[in-house]
Amino acid sequence: IRNNLQEHFGECGEVTRISIPKDYESGGVKG
Repeated sequence: IRNNLQEHFGECGEVTRISIPKDYESGGVKG
């Protein structure tokens, strides 16, 4: 997921930080 976001938004400029919310119980990505 992180690499896909960086590739997609990298066209707009340098990506300095990516924050992906995770579910504390399952450890899976929210959304």
